Amino acid sequence: MPELKKWEGDKTLALNWTCVSMHTKDKVREKARRVAMEEAKIAGPYVPTEEQIARKKQRAWSQKHEKQDLKELKREKKKERERLKDWTR
Repeated sequence: MPELKKWEGDKTLALNWTCVSMHTKDKVREKARRVAMEEAKIAGPYVPTEEQIARKKQRAWSQKHEKQDLKELKREKKKERERLKDWTR
């Protein structure tokens, strides 16, 4: 950013920021947030099961298989239309 090229302020301003130190103005939401944070600490890190890992590896990110199925369905409909068109002549 060119406007910050000659800036001579404190470059460590955002380095001391943590999500835990921030709080919400609403007391009820803040209490719920803290409870959720404590539960997350107790639960530990998320570890997916073997089944979830296997399912994720099988699934295409680009929905490639769904597109192929749709294309095949369109092809079949087109063939059926052409067959009926030739039949009615």
